[in-house]
Amino acid sequence: MWRWHQASGSTKLLLDGVSWTVRAGERWAVLGPNGAGKTTLLTLTGAAGFPSSGTIEILGERMGRTDVGRLRRQIGFVDARDGDRF
Repeated sequence: MWRWHQASGSTKLLLDGVSWTVRAGERWAVLGPNGAGKTTLLTLTGAAGFPSSGTIEILGERMGRTDVGRLRRQIGFVDARDGDRF
């Protein structure tokens, strides 16, 4: 589960009950309207964020129980906000 904590103090549920397996050689596109949780999903699966509850397993490693820096080096994650640095 991932919640966005708003400046007003309220929270907005962004992702809940998601199960997604990506196998070697597969290519995926994530589509949906604004606010659907696409960026949140990719932030979590790219090991760039942590869920507010629940667990995430990436490349056989459970987030919170592994060296995130080492794990991130195995993931090809590019954030559009970093585009001007390339």
